Amino acid sequence: SITSGQDHEWAVDEGTDPVVDVEPAQEELVDLRDFPRGPGPGTLVHEIFEELDFGAARAELDAVVNEKLTVWGLDPLLWGAVLSSSLAGMLDVPLPTSGTAMPLRALDRVARLDEMAFLLPVAPSGVALSVERLAAVLRAHGNVPEAYPDRVAALPAEPVKGFLTGFLDLVFVWEGRWYVVDYKTNHLGDKVSDYRAEQLEAAMSEHHYYLQYHFYTVALHRYLARRLPDYDYETSFGGVMYLFLRG
Repeated sequence: SITSGQDHEWAVDEGTDPVVDVEPAQEELVDLRDFPRGPGPGTLVHEIFEELDFGAARAELDAVVNEKLTVWGLDPLLWGAVLSSSLAGMLDVPLPTSGTAMPLRALDRVARLDEMAFLLPVAPSGVALSVERLAAVLRAHGNVPEAYPDRVAALPAEPVKGFLTGFLDLVFVWEGRWYVVDYKTNHLGDKVSDYRAEQLEAAMSEHHYYLQYHFYTVALHRYLARRLPDYDYETSFGGVMYLFLRG
């Protein structure tokens, strides 16, 4: 779990004794603060989760991590231990499902789909998709902060037709409900406090992950509606989780 660092003020003796400054306690740092950034390391971590059996012993995680570090040209001696330790800890974090909280480590292979591809028609009715139309839908129906649709409407994008394609990092079923998970390796800072809720919400808005997860939801909804005879969105869809792995 992510714990919040506390703010510490300088302690000052207000009596007649000499003023003494007390150093503030060292704020907790995240383990992956120095791990390389960019699309390559991000893809590396995604590949680890795609191939890993979440419930496997630590030795298997270490082996997969070291293999991927080597493939991507990063030194396993330098990064293997810290990356394995951080990812092992993340696998034990209880995720807030609609029922019993579940760590990824408890998820069986048969209950998950990794890197599920999707292809969505952008304008099936012939009317081009515009940022204004997207913003209007988000205002009326979206699960987003109140100000976010205005950010979408301000995007410098022309109306488009065609298809939208992508991949869902992880789809899993737990207690009868289906969930989407997206792994993020964004560096939001070196400190634990840099990964508080408000910082995560700012990143979600800045990078348009709110919009992204609505596309993901539509993709999974349409997939399940065609595959499951008793599928119902209200009772079968559990939600979307974005996991900021550095924090």
